[in-house]
Amino acid sequence: MELARHIRPGDGVIFGQACAEPQTLVEALVAQRAGFSGASLFLGVNWAGTVKPEHADHLRLSAYCGSGHNRALADAGVLDIHPHPYSQLAALIRTEKIRADVVMLQVSPPNAQGEYSLGLAAEYLVPALEVCRTVIAEVNARVPWTYSQRTLKKSDFALMIETSREPAALPYGSPGPRRV
Repeated sequence: MELARHIRPGDGVIFGQACAEPQTLVEALVAQRAGFSGASLFLGVNWAGTVKPEHADHLRLSAYCGSGHNRALADAGVLDIHPHPYSQLAALIRTEKIRADVVMLQVSPPNAQGEYSLGLAAEYLVPALEVCRTVIAEVNARVPWTYSQRTLKKSDFALMIETSREPAALPYGSPGPRRV
């Protein structure tokens, strides 16, 4: 899959966060990043750890928090953390203060009507879908079909790949060592 056919240098790219991260697409994105140098990624909470500090050589990285693997990006000085409350993300996306030229989604397989659901997270993806130029989808057989305020049809996707992989998981257990 050649992402540079859909992502342009300087584009704003948003993808699902946490367990909704389209991992296969994000892996391709960071591998092909030189083809759209200067693109900005809005990460949300990064549980998979696919985006690493060295990827800032061609990509501008931002998030609304330093949680999960975003902490390593922030510690490396390559993550811009938006100083806005989470409740303002939709408005910031709709007014293009957070750009969403390209939206990369992990979606469920289609239902009987051919509708794909946003699966494990809709949140800021819904306003991003309202303003984006291009939607790229990872149809993951392991993502449940869920009822949300937005469903998609195959014709909504500029590019679609199919996978069957476990969504990113947040490890449970006792807290790690506290860093000061």
